[in-house]
Amino acid sequence: MPTYATAMASAPTAVASFGTAIQSVSTQLTTINGQYASDTGGLAARWQGEAQQAQQKKATDVEKRVTELAGKIGQGAQAAIQGGQQMQSMVMALRTRSQTILAFGYLIIPPMGLVTIGPVHEAEAAAAGPGAPGVLAGYQAIAVELTAELAAQVVQLTALDAQTSTRLETIVAQMTRNPSAAHRPSGNAWVQQLSATDRASYHRLQGATGRARARSAAQYRASMNQRGTGSMVPVGRNIEALRHRFTGSDIEHAVANDPAVRLDPNIRHTGSQRGGAGNPDFVIGGRHNVDITGGSESSIAKHLGRDYYDDVGQMITYPSLPNSALASIFA
Repeated sequence: MPTYATAMASAPTAVASFGTAIQSVSTQLTTINGQYASDTGGLAARWQGEAQQAQQKKATDVEKRVTELAGKIGQGAQAAIQGGQQMQSMVMALRTRSQTILAFGYLIIPPMGLVTIGPVHEAEAAAAGPGAPGVLAGYQAIAVELTAELAAQVVQLTALDAQTSTRLETIVAQMTRNPSAAHRPSGNAWVQQLSATDRASYHRLQGATGRARARSAAQYRASMNQRGTGSMVPVGRNIEALRHRFTGSDIEHAVANDPAVRLDPNIRHTGSQRGGAGNPDFVIGGRHNVDITGGSESSIAKHLGRDYYDDVGQMITYPSLPNSALASIFA
């Protein structure tokens, strides 16, 4: 979760600007597609026979694909524009509230946004004589409330950021989706081409993934509470949109700390070191990238859309946690 300092320095207008730019691409695609349909349709008056019919069928297929693509790009544009504008409003509200807090003499300590009393409050307490402790206690209580208020604003911004990101990732996955599970290769061929040593490491990751997924709700909570600031459980309790992301991250963390994986020198955990979608979760044998992910079509397609993956065998999947399990974990 971003810190207060990160939220204050963020520039969501860039997300909205990106949306405006790709909206233009969608419009241009629609215009070009319309012209293409007109041109190919006009050929029918001068060109007859099987070749023309085959070309017309191909043209119809192209028009359909381009129409779908333009529509998805348009959806992505709207998601980016709306999300960017809403996040920018939240950032401005956070900045305005911070300025008001500072104007009343309080201090805001980065990076987490801890509000403390300032010199003006200490001076006022000193002037209160015997009542100084009570004055200080009153101001300190207000500082605690203000810290909670800023934290709530950061949490709301984080949730909207996650929702916008999820919408965009879903749209991209739909644009680049792979064949359905009924027709997609199993990935076994990729696994079988590994050396015996690398294949053994792959199977260790598989086993660790199964164990990490099968943990109890209490074990998930304990693991998340031990990591970072320990804020994932309380934040996930209040923001359902973040629960899959938090548990997915924790499953990867548990796999990396599984004894079978930790004792295998052929496996390198890279996901949490650089973080995010720009880095594989694990590398086997120094060159085989592997990700741990939920088994849904959209999740697998999203991972395969990353430039360091090209085979479904590189995805070690687990059954996505149902909402009932998520509710128990974040209870």
